[in-house]
Amino acid sequence: MKEVSLIETDIKRVLLLGVGGYGATWVRLFATAPEYTVVSIVDINKNVARQAQEALALSPDQVHRNLDRALRETQPDVVVDTTPPRFRQQWARSILARGAHLIVAKPLAESLEDARGLVDLSERYGRRIAVNQQQRFHPLAIELARLVHTGTIGRHVCTYFSFFQRREWQDRLIHVPSPLFIESSIHHFDLFHAVLGERIVRVNAHGWTPPDITAVGVTAGTAWLELAGGGYITYQASRSSRNDLDAEYKTGWHGPWIIEGTDGVLRADEREGIFLNGECVMDPPALEQARSKRSMDRMFFDAFVDAIRSGAPFALDARENLRTLAVAHAAELSLTRGTWVDVDELLAEARAEKGSFGA
Repeated sequence: MKEVSLIETDIKRVLLLGVGGYGATWVRLFATAPEYTVVSIVDINKNVARQAQEALALSPDQVHRNLDRALRETQPDVVVDTTPPRFRQQWARSILARGAHLIVAKPLAESLEDARGLVDLSERYGRRIAVNQQQRFHPLAIELARLVHTGTIGRHVCTYFSFFQRREWQDRLIHVPSPLFIESSIHHFDLFHAVLGERIVRVNAHGWTPPDITAVGVTAGTAWLELAGGGYITYQASRSSRNDLDAEYKTGWHGPWIIEGTDGVLRADEREGIFLNGECVMDPPALEQARSKRSMDRMFFDAFVDAIRSGAPFALDARENLRTLAVAHAAELSLTRGTWVDVDELLAEARAEKGSFGA
């Protein structure tokens, strides 16, 4: 088994796998990032591929429908895969075997067993897989993490977090069993790990789907999350809230937060700023100024490349991200069991049942 901490100094060549939908974000990113070179794009949609080709000023021979051919002809250092997670197994082995590192959109895989297999492949080929949970690079999350980790509120006791948005249910998420927890809340679970600096170890979740929503899975719910240090998170969220009737209660992705500690309280919202014991420590203009410097996706990509170049650990490597995925699946499982679900037990089961994918 190869070591994935291999130091590489020349990480410049990028292949984009999927350039429609969220993939278009990466097209725009690299169109203004001359230090990186997109050597190829792969997409089966001709119209979408043509638009990306024009935006990136690529030649026709850099546009492919076949991934293996694109890998062979262009030899990228990093592949950014924004295709749906059901295709992840299909692409990962080819990408890693060709010597490229891999960035995937969340979630890492559809199941924990497949995610464990991806980790094994990463280690076998000595290539890194990173999960683009870019929300932890928002300046509010970065500042909250700094304040918590430097002890400004003492020992963490409890966090309260709310998230209310409404989306259109016209895509693949209509058929996902738990689109709230697996596709949306997974960002918040990663934020909790990053900001609070503690592992989530148990989950008790409840959920529902409003009658006006066409999705088959749960689109709104609550969860209690227990941390390794004994603290708790109270979480309430919806991707089907009636913001169409009352826009005032629509939230951003970052708050409102209330973080209580033994020696202080943090209150935060990306639209109102960050407050420590009632005093503003970062106002909205400061947050906006910090955010305008670089996009969260760009910060994620640069951090990943820096980790490859230096051989340093990376918080969003696939192995590290397994727990966040496990928390999302624990919430989904708790919906059906009606009980607390232990995250470590799920991870242990995935380790034992990963099957032949990682072979």
